[in-house]
Amino acid sequence: MSNEQLSVLEKKIERYGTILETTGDIIFDYHIDEDRMLFDEARLEKGRYVHYTLAVDRYTEALHLGNLVHPDDIEETIRLINGLTVQAIVIRVTRPDETDGRYHWTLVRAATVQNSEGRVTETVGIMRDIDDQKRREDRLVEESRCDQLTGLYDQKWTRIKIGEALEANNEMDKGILMLIDIDGFRAVNENLGHIFGDAVLVETAEKLTAHAAPGDVIGRIGGDEFLVYSPGVAENQIAGRVARIRRIFDHTFEGKSQAYRISCSLGVAACPKDGTTFETLFHCADQALSMAKMEGRDRWCRYDEKMSGMSYLNGHATNIDTAVFQKSGILQKTGYSSTFSKSWPILRILPPPCF
Repeated sequence: MSNEQLSVLEKKIERYGTILETTGDIIFDYHIDEDRMLFDEARLEKGRYVHYTLAVDRYTEALHLGNLVHPDDIEETIRLINGLTVQAIVIRVTRPDETDGRYHWTLVRAATVQNSEGRVTETVGIMRDIDDQKRREDRLVEESRCDQLTGLYDQKWTRIKIGEALEANNEMDKGILMLIDIDGFRAVNENLGHIFGDAVLVETAEKLTAHAAPGDVIGRIGGDEFLVYSPGVAENQIAGRVARIRRIFDHTFEGKSQAYRISCSLGVAACPKDGTTFETLFHCADQALSMAKMEGRDRWCRYDEKMSGMSYLNGHATNIDTAVFQKSGILQKTGYSSTFSKSWPILRILPPPCF
């Protein structure tokens, strides 16, 4: 840096010194033609402010090679310092006085300087650390999406998050949606008390979270109903994944006069075989869960296309067969009056695909 440049910088430091000392901001001065960035910061050390200046040559290259700015924010930063975008952005940057490499959310305000020909040659501005504020706001947003009791996503945000995960999938990406209902929870809630019941739900949510695989989305969508989407689970891995989930729900609680056991019924739908959207997969998982309940609970069912149009009569899962019998054949076997319809659907008992 030349003596002339140092002299200019010293004048700027003197001019903005008070601002730096009272706000904790960092002032920057970017010279576009030279691709040089100058930073100035005042730090409180031993009861007095000390000014630090950092000069970075070939700044654009440094952005791409180093960790000065979060990779996702580099292009926007380059546009800002070259006067090509709005004059205020929020980005993630590392601080020169820290060595841990942690990114801080930072508000950057900038203004351009033109030469006598009207060409932008310089960008000056301030950088204000808003990391604490941004993280508080993010926490509040996240809390607003969560079930107040368990801290899991609520029904609305469970659907949104799973939908986003599915949209991000490639066409052949695998995954499973598990719809879970706690068996025996009502008896626990009514006989051991609602506070105890709430504690059971909280502990269950904590265990689901602790056993979650990377990318899992977990939500509480009803009183004792949970929904889990697990990406990357192949067909031959479903049974093992489900077994681990079911163990979380298997507990016995001792009451004054008797013990109360909880378990879970679970319906599974697989992506992409059973569908690729939240609505389709949820519908399939819901039918599989209904089958598990009707077959005695405390078990899981894998969705099968034969469950489409499922109906439940006399405690058994049945399906309306598409076969149609002519009036004559039915009437000969049943003796029904000829006033009945000429087409008769029959109910066919399905073997339960439950485990």
